[in-house]
Amino acid sequence: MMLDKLKVNREFAVAIAIVAILLVGFVLCGIVDYFHPPEKATSMSQEKAETVSGVIGASDKAHVAISPSQAKEVVTQIREIHTTEQIPIYITKTDGGNVKETVEQERVRNEADFAIVTDPDNPSDEVNLSEIPADTVVELNQYNVQAYKPVIRQIEAGKVAGGDGFMIGGSVSRKITKDGQYLGVGADYIRHDGEDIAVVKIVYSF
Repeated sequence: MMLDKLKVNREFAVAIAIVAILLVGFVLCGIVDYFHPPEKATSMSQEKAETVSGVIGASDKAHVAISPSQAKEVVTQIREIHTTEQIPIYITKTDGGNVKETVEQERVRNEADFAIVTDPDNPSDEVNLSEIPADTVVELNQYNVQAYKPVIRQIEAGKVAGGDGFMIGGSVSRKITKDGQYLGVGADYIRHDGEDIAVVKIVYSF
């Protein structure tokens, strides 16, 4: 009985520690965002948008951590769209008075972590969204970048070691931070030594 009580106390302490770590992480992220608000949309020249440094610069301003390999993938897609004259992920058509709001609305609608905005008529120049006259109609290229999937779904299956049992399960996790941390719930079914065991779990990925 004493051993069972110690086991329960230990599991409870581990759960509390995990929750505490998550809370500390959320607080620290909130402090950083408060003093250095993220810029979800970055305007730059088309030429710079087709470089790794340009993409990483935009992700840094948005407080979204991406790896150099991820940045290279984004650059490849932007270059392909530009060189083949395909329509970008989204073309922003609005006026100077509403351009920032329109860009943000389309970024959110596409579930993008950040956006890169360029001037299709002047690929060497950076467009300054704040200087566009309110009554001027503009058409801008907007590349919406999704660094991480908003939701991750996992299916798991395995065999119990040393026996004839098996395990199947799954989980659904949603992105909770800008640097790709996920929190979700899941369930497992375990068949072992003739017993059926159901497990409900919390999933944290980082």
